[in-house]
Amino acid sequence: MNHYETVFILNPVLSDVQIKETVKKYEDFLVSKGAKMIAKEDWGLKKLAYPIQNKKMFSEIDYTGIDISKQCIDYCKKNSQFSFFAGDFLKMSFDTSFDLVFSHDVITNVSDIDGFLRKCLKLTNKYLYVCSDRGFHPYLENHKQIWSESDSCYYNDLSVSQLQRIMTESTIEKDQYVIRPQKSGSDEKGNETKVIIEV
Repeated sequence: MNHYETVFILNPVLSDVQIKETVKKYEDFLVSKGAKMIAKEDWGLKKLAYPIQNKKMFSEIDYTGIDISKQCIDYCKKNSQFSFFAGDFLKMSFDTSFDLVFSHDVITNVSDIDGFLRKCLKLTNKYLYVCSDRGFHPYLENHKQIWSESDSCYYNDLSVSQLQRIMTESTIEKDQYVIRPQKSGSDEKGNETKVIIEV
């Protein structure tokens, strides 16, 4: 069974009732799709490491979401004013680029790791954030892909060396990106650390 962790931050001006309604809406959605809630933490109102400045900026942006699951996209379309598309990201064509491309643990399961990263790099104007929850592998020369028949997907261990080669091929200078480890909070052997790619 796969385990996933989701953290979301709500606008601090919401009332207690609005916060509870929003959390319940997301929980109900996840459970309706077969998810089982193992643990839930309410961190309450916290001062973050950095203050969230320009909160209105995030309400005035165009957001495009992509997921392979048509059900997830239909839900997002129904509950948001942004653009959402269902499909295979690697096979989709885009006539625009984006200021930020954010990918959370998608690269972990794609069939073409290098193609995925190249496409993300091609689509971003300014920023790219990609993370993988399958550990940090600085000594792995090439990516390691494991196909799971039972899950019908790949489980990918990313090679830092191979990621760096893709960056070089894409004319991204070494001082323009970071590939770094980050603790994941998981106790699962091999998944204690994430790979973070930032451009």
